[in-house]
Amino acid sequence: MPTSSRQLPNLGLTGFWALGEDGWNAANDANLLALSVLVQATVISRVASLPVSPSQGDVYLLTAGPHIKQIATYDNSAWTYITPKEGWQVYSVADAVAYRYVGGEWAASAVGVNTYTAAHSLALSDQSCYVQVNSATAVSINVPANSTTALPVGYQAFLKQAGAGQITVSPESGVTIETAETLKTRKQFSGVMLTKLGTNLWAIDGDLEAAP
Repeated sequence: MPTSSRQLPNLGLTGFWALGEDGWNAANDANLLALSVLVQATVISRVASLPVSPSQGDVYLLTAGPHIKQIATYDNSAWTYITPKEGWQVYSVADAVAYRYVGGEWAASAVGVNTYTAAHSLALSDQSCYVQVNSATAVSINVPANSTTALPVGYQAFLKQAGAGQITVSPESGVTIETAETLKTRKQFSGVMLTKLGTNLWAIDGDLEAAP
């Protein structure tokens, strides 16, 4: 039987079968599953490993394992894995953050304003956000080790000392933060940018208190 089917761009769907061509049924089922997952794509959360008792229709974004960075969906009692392409975007319900696949990594694309009045540890929900720290007394912003919170490489958060309390950026054990000065804001309304460069390597730039 002659074949004329071919893979289509972007979503990787299969189409243009010849009349009577074998295999169209299974391929079309795969098309419908991919469309159901990827159109207005939403995942339950980003996870390192999949749940042992999933429900029909569960969708996750994998952060570790043999299917790292793939989208996993549970359908008809089996997991199906979809490899992302440059520019794809999914929304994580657990994080309340949209992630875009850029340069081989999933990076948060949401931009917002988060305000804290006490010590805080950077989280996925702070990625690409303007983080205001409004405290009358000195306050610490923790930079977690990758083993504590696996923030993606390329993660950025802008910190603003909104109150009188000076911000001290405190790396967890094992974390290195490259700085030309100290790890403290200079004065009220100073702002600094934190960027994750590697597994436990960060950089801080901006209006920092000068090193002694």
